[in-house]
Amino acid sequence: MQSYLSEQVARVLGLSASRLDVHQPLSNLGLDSLMAVELKNRIALDLGVNVPMVKFLQGPSVEEAAAYLFEQLTQGVSDTPAALASAVAQRHGEQKNGRVDEHLLANLDRLSDEEVNSLLTVTLAEEEGGE
Repeated sequence: MQSYLSEQVARVLGLSASRLDVHQPLSNLGLDSLMAVELKNRIALDLGVNVPMVKFLQGPSVEEAAAYLFEQLTQGVSDTPAALASAVAQRHGEQKNGRVDEHLLANLDRLSDEEVNSLLTVTLAEEEGGE
């Protein structure tokens, strides 16, 4: 994680990753608000983790930010089975009158693409079996 983040920070700052001091606060390395937005967007695109921009502006080092990212990634992984199980259980529990479960729709944006695909697969299998 630290290697990945070092590479991304170096790109944003226009530095070589090998010259980056991972113990220095990002603000001391020259990270400004526009660079923080770019870094946030890169991480969101690559890792699917939405880090608040202010998190980078608070002055963590690359090392500290990498630990935070790792925590966010592992938190998401440990929550994934629970979120999927909850969504599937709610889908199974909904009435069969064609009404879409509002709770499931309200929480759909919290599911990963894999979770949505799994949920759709289960739903389609149920509908094909019910016909």
